[in-house]
Amino acid sequence: MLSCTAPVVPVPRRSRRCPHAQALQNDKTDSDSKRRKNACTTRSADGWTPHPCDVATRKKRRRQGEVFWTQPQRQSDDDDHRDNGEGAGRDTGSKERDTAKAEGTNETRTEVHLSSPSAAVLPRSPQVPTSSMARPFGELTIESSVDTACPAARDGYMYSWGSSPASDVFYPETRDARGIGGGKHAAGGSTTTTAASTRRGSSTGRVWGRALSVAQNADNGTTIAALVSATPTTVWDTFLQTVGAFADEPAVAGRESVAARTRRGVQTLDGEPTTHAMYSWAQHAVRVRCVARTLLRVGFQAGEGVVICAQASPLLHAMNLAVVSLGGVVAHVRSSWSVRELRDDILPTADATIVVIDSLENNFREAMEALYDERQALGRPIRAVVVLGGSAALDSAIADLRDSSITVIGTKDLYAMSALATEEAGITSSLDALAYGVLPDQCCLLSFNYDSRGRVRGAELSHDNVMFTAAALVRSFGLTSRDRIVGYLPLHHVASQVLEFYVPLIAGLTVVCAPTYNLPLVRVVTEHKPTVFFAAPATWTRFSQQVYCAKGDVNATIYRWAKTRATNNSQKLLFAKGKGGRRRSIGYMLAKALVLNNIKKKIGLKSCAACYSVLAPLDFELERLFKTVDTPIYQLFGTAETSGFAAINFPHAWEFGSSGRALPGTTIRCDERSQETVLRGRNVFLGYRRNTRRRVTQTNGSGAAVMEDQRASMRDPDGWLRLWQRGFLTPTCFLKISDPRDFVVLASGDYVPIQPFEHSMMELMPELGRAMLVGDGRTFLSALFFLKTNKVGFRAAVPANKHIRSQPLDEDALKISRSIGSSASTVTEAICCQQWAVHFDTVLEKLPQVCSISGYRIRKWILMAADFSVESGELDPDTGAVRRRVVDYKYQALLDSVYS
Repeated sequence: MLSCTAPVVPVPRRSRRCPHAQALQNDKTDSDSKRRKNACTTRSADGWTPHPCDVATRKKRRRQGEVFWTQPQRQSDDDDHRDNGEGAGRDTGSKERDTAKAEGTNETRTEVHLSSPSAAVLPRSPQVPTSSMARPFGELTIESSVDTACPAARDGYMYSWGSSPASDVFYPETRDARGIGGGKHAAGGSTTTTAASTRRGSSTGRVWGRALSVAQNADNGTTIAALVSATPTTVWDTFLQTVGAFADEPAVAGRESVAARTRRGVQTLDGEPTTHAMYSWAQHAVRVRCVARTLLRVGFQAGEGVVICAQASPLLHAMNLAVVSLGGVVAHVRSSWSVRELRDDILPTADATIVVIDSLENNFREAMEALYDERQALGRPIRAVVVLGGSAALDSAIADLRDSSITVIGTKDLYAMSALATEEAGITSSLDALAYGVLPDQCCLLSFNYDSRGRVRGAELSHDNVMFTAAALVRSFGLTSRDRIVGYLPLHHVASQVLEFYVPLIAGLTVVCAPTYNLPLVRVVTEHKPTVFFAAPATWTRFSQQVYCAKGDVNATIYRWAKTRATNNSQKLLFAKGKGGRRRSIGYMLAKALVLNNIKKKIGLKSCAACYSVLAPLDFELERLFKTVDTPIYQLFGTAETSGFAAINFPHAWEFGSSGRALPGTTIRCDERSQETVLRGRNVFLGYRRNTRRRVTQTNGSGAAVMEDQRASMRDPDGWLRLWQRGFLTPTCFLKISDPRDFVVLASGDYVPIQPFEHSMMELMPELGRAMLVGDGRTFLSALFFLKTNKVGFRAAVPANKHIRSQPLDEDALKISRSIGSSASTVTEAICCQQWAVHFDTVLEKLPQVCSISGYRIRKWILMAADFSVESGELDPDTGAVRRRVVDYKYQALLDSVYS
């Protein structure tokens, strides 16, 4: 067990002294003052390091990038802010070979105490950014104390505590200053910068949350952050505060297509399709109330569910807020769910009475028709289908549902039915009563996915879950009302919903709905210039192609020089880099102006202050590539059970290859022996909702399900949530996932259970000794096949493949070989046989009929020459399970050839 009592934090380091220089003592005598006055000094990234040097040494060190002054007398600390010398970049780049010396200096140090339990890392008092200090990233200074301390590792566990600013003085312009952030309506305890003096699209003045966590002796009810102790709030309360604070600021933008129809006695409003629409927060509030009144008019009640399968649009934003404000439950689902899953699991579990779609697909139509009579008997019928697509989609839905009693509503109907309501006053009062009767601990969001066995489950998230998570992200990322984000991520992911629906409610920023433009994402990003960009690894892969094209237009030598400057500058933003993170060297500024800005402009990310990777782990090579063009990408990690986010990286608090530190106000704990990872905080979900269709006895006479009986909580009595990933914490308390365990995480962010696929493949192909599902971090699924062989006379594990390939097939494999018309009798012959290839393709086409997982197909396969073994490292010596990360690393070249 690791016994260190405080996270190891890098500290600012001095440049290396000249080997011929004699060190000066740090006393205040007159003789030393005279010597320092006449000595040449080196200006390094962390301050002044005075020492005498001869002329030859000075010339040599100038070539290495250091700057010399002949008058080293330091007047004030402000000199550090005026320095733009190359020494900063060099000192950061050589941090691995330089060693910090504490003798004769006043440097800040952070130590690790292995025996004493009284060491802690405490932050220095926060400084309020001034006009002279206006930088995108604030200073983070680390101090060490042995008086007030507590261990970061105890009872055999390593802990990572989330952090938040110790005082709101770090945020000079907050929503509390406007009088809207206090009291019980404080959204997750957040204080959001308004940046009234900051122009749109500029990162100047951005305030980033403090990255340092302070460990507490008692990690129970008394927590470290004001964010945790703040009074929970609801989505509607936060929305009203945001509308009052940013009424005239843009809220959502996009291109809308509307249909004008007269049918079923409802006269719709006439109007031409809108090419581009920008709605302020005040206009957005009016649209939300109109949609909410329409929902009440069709009979929607609090506690009912709305299943949504649609892309981001301004109207969808209004629909989402309207449902949540009425006390309803929103469930965004993907379009690839099968009819059986929609009929038996999703629609009944969500208690759906309204379905919102872009266009009516066959799977939704068949599921709704099959459930209509049953839901009618329970008193919860499917009352309406809202079509957000164009006139063609609306006409198609009307024709398909002509024989049913389900009402079809178009986009214009949402506003027309609200305006034609004769009892509008009564509906408005009912709306207000429902909105203010919602409690923060009520469920507002359902996320459907698979468990490890392939069964559909719905994770319940409360108002407090999503608003706390959104507030923590806003404080950490320093988002303000002057920011813009492009909304395009698939909304069936909880992380996408938090970023596009609830983060804007805290920060008051603008969301541009990219899917409404029907243009490539790169073009939308280039036109609308987001200030913060969130993307899945699959999207970053597409952007990398633009990076290669853009840098191909730059001279190779100049690009290498600019790449070095950009990489060194990104290192300054590393955790606890202190004052070095505030300064920019002359070389970096030149590289940015001459090369880097042009590349970022071509890929549309010039105005981005920070870029983040969500939904799935980012490939290391992609992370390195974007760092060379001055676009560092920070990894975010989370699942639906953690409200989309559990650990985050951001400027001044990141570590290469890690998933991040604990979300502010939460705690992550890892067992070093079992690598079990657990989490506790207000972002942990309520539990899994049980299927009401299979548990009809749990409904009362009115058909309302008892909420507490529907939930199957996954938390222990102490509130710890066990994550499905194995991982460990670095000495600086950054989480690194070591094994994906029961799921394959695609580059799109989808979690695919492994067991159903591998079990189905072994059932359909008895000639296989092993089948392994691969695709972690890839764009689609593949499989590795291992034929059964007769190992008599052969060694169990031989490292050279040439000895394995001649292994004969066993009886089951030979029987299949003869049945498909193949003469192959060994593994080598089967690999080269065309009949075996056709056989595997035919079986994989039948796999969706056997496997219970819908929407995912195995597109490619590889017949392996040698089976895994403990000696070769692919199998765990204790359990015999496949070590998937080892397989991915060992056969990376083979897998790359499949996915290329």
